[in-house]
Amino acid sequence: MEKRVEKPKAARVQVPPPPPIPHFNNISKADFISGKHKQLTIPYIDGGIQKYGVGTYNSGRYIIARNLGINADATTYDYWKSK
Repeated sequence: MEKRVEKPKAARVQVPPPPPIPHFNNISKADFISGKHKQLTIPYIDGGIQKYGVGTYNSGRYIIARNLGINADATTYDYWKSK
């Protein structure tokens, strides 16, 4: 009769969850314009309805999809804050 030897199982490494993505309504104008947050939950209009999506900062714009994004400037910030 053969005896099975249990192999030690590798312990799972606890990886901390990624930091939460900040929301447009909770950041300052300076942070929005400078692109301090590389990812940001931003508003956009789709079919006349205001929606939110996660945009990535790239050269003065927060881009959600290839052709969907908003400029990171003071005028845009003021426009969306007033809505």
